[in-house]
Amino acid sequence: MTSTETEPEPTAADTAGYIGVMAKEMRGLAAKADLGFLAYLLAMVADDAEETARRLVEEKRSGN
Repeated sequence: MTSTETEPEPTAADTAGYIGVMAKEMRGLAAKADLGFLAYLLAMVADDAEETARRLVEEKRSGN
């Protein structure tokens, strides 16, 4: 890549997927620290983010 080229902007699906990965990692940290409710909330975030990413990819594939 040359200095004049820029990285493409991440899509909404990319962003949702990244949030899912980060939320899973944070859930693990919260669980290790015995922060049960916070771990639970982060698990919900991870699940929703991953489902959103899948849905957005499917919508793009189907043309919707």
